[in-house]
Amino acid sequence: MVIIKRVLKLQRILMKSWSNRVVAVRRVTQDNTGKKTAGVDATNT
Repeated sequence: MVIIKRVLKLQRILMKSWSNRVVAVRRVTQDNTGKKTAGVDATNT
């Protein structure tokens, strides 16, 4: 039970961390360029 509590606490810290959000945004915007993702990237209207 102690390990589960530690994991949950670390997850909460990561969810509220500003620096973690910045890293996540960078991953989505820069590291995923060129990947085939769903969305409005390659729509022909």
